[in-house]
Amino acid sequence: MLQNKAYLITALRSLTLREKILTINILLYFCVGGGILYRAFFRHASWPAYLMGSIFLLLGSYRFYMVYKALAKGGGTEVPGK
Repeated sequence: MLQNKAYLITALRSLTLREKILTINILLYFCVGGGILYRAFFRHASWPAYLMGSIFLLLGSYRFYMVYKALAKGGGTEVPGK
C-alpha cells in the first residue's frame, strides 16, 4: 500500500506543466458534463441540456483516451522503478 502511494506521488511529480494542465482539463470536462446531466435530470430539463452534458462527457472521455493512447506508445514520462 505504501509503495503504491509512493509510486503515485513520484508519477505526479514527474509530470510536466503541460501534462498537469491537460489532466485538470480532462477532470473539468467530466465535472462540467456530470454537473449538467445531474441538473438536467433532476430539474426535468429539455433535450439540449442532456445533449450538452453528454457532449462534455464524450469530449472528456476522448481526451482521456488520447492521453492513454500516447502513454501506451511510450511517449509519456517515465517513472523510475525501484
